Amino acid sequence: VEDLDHFRQDDGTYYLIIAGNSRHQAFDELIDEGRLPQDQILPTKMADVSSVWDIISLQRADNIHSAPPKERNAMATVEAYEWGRKQGNWDSVSEFVNTSNIDGKKISTKVMHEMRHFANLPGAIRTFILGGAIPYSVGIEMGKGASEIRRYYAVEAGYSSYDLAKMTPEDKEKIDSLTTLALNVDCVRM
Repeated sequence: VEDLDHFRQDDGTYYLIIAGNSRHQAFDELIDEGRLPQDQILPTKMADVSSVWDIISLQRADNIHSAPPKERNAMATVEAYEWGRKQGNWDSVSEFVNTSNIDGKKISTKVMHEMRHFANLPGAIRTFILGGAIPYSVGIEMGKGASEIRRYYAVEAGYSSYDLAKMTPEDKEKIDSLTTLALNVDCVRM
């Protein structure tokens, strides 16, 4: 939400594009190219949402031609989980899976843990997997290993584990960089 403060209205609401970003971008490009008038009206649907799950549901409903890839679904689900945890909606993955569903289907604890492993990967590696060069299932396994790689480099740097509270920002950045490098090497091997 902090990233979206500039969208906040005086009444505390936010006006965000949560579906149709590509259409909106294309519309803006047509206006910039002079192919549509500056005052062209873009038909929209307004939706009153009160949670991240509302947003995810609207986005998924808008993708009528194809479901989002597993990788994107995983990231959205993990981000929604983390947001809800910070809001006090749940304290654990177990609580989350017992109260949440996607498209009317319950998320299993196993699937949620797999999604979290994928989200645990450095962004550059997730982007590589999103490009389709490596299957999502391999990304899950790489995500499981990422925690161990981070722990290894943390111990090498003199820490007892990968404990962010005890780590300097410089050491965290160095450990994350070494982890990304190790995972990049794995990607190249694959």
